[in-house]
Amino acid sequence: MSAISGISTGIPSYDMMKIQGGDSYSTAFSSDFTAFAKNDENAINSSAANIITSLDTDSDSKLTSSEFTAKGLSSDAFSSLDTDSDGYVNANELVYGYYSNRLTSMSQSYINNFDTDSDGYLSSTEASSAGMSTSLFNSIDTDGDGKLSTSELNNSNPQKNMLNKYKMLIEGISGTSSSTSSTTSVSA
Repeated sequence: MSAISGISTGIPSYDMMKIQGGDSYSTAFSSDFTAFAKNDENAINSSAANIITSLDTDSDSKLTSSEFTAKGLSSDAFSSLDTDSDGYVNANELVYGYYSNRLTSMSQSYINNFDTDSDGYLSSTEASSAGMSTSLFNSIDTDGDGKLSTSELNNSNPQKNMLNKYKMLIEGISGTSSSTSSTTSVSA
């Protein structure tokens, strides 16, 4: 299995390392992953810019709530995308929303694949059958309830740190800060 086909099937990147041969990156994996990530990033940035252009009636390169909702999009989605709470959604915030949704989808997919009792969580037994060690399970189970939620998996994912840094960059560019740290969920 190539790195590209593994990523496109929704296998989280940290699991891809193990599929590709352990905990260290091979040169081929690193090269494939970097090329895929760059193409993916370019497509996502382009899509975000196109969305802004198509909805932005006053051509200021950002969306107001009324511009956003005029096309039938929800005001809740607007609020969750406005990460810097400045009353506008720009292309960077759309990109952040996309990656945040993708992170949640990966965690939910992981739960869906291994949740044998269909309770929406991973028990230690289910996680163990998925190949997770007890010590890793315990470190992810931050509330100590003996099961892993989508939120706990999101927070344990190394990509969450990247999202937090990106959010700080967005806030730094606009000069504002937000106290929310929840995972963005967009519905149209």
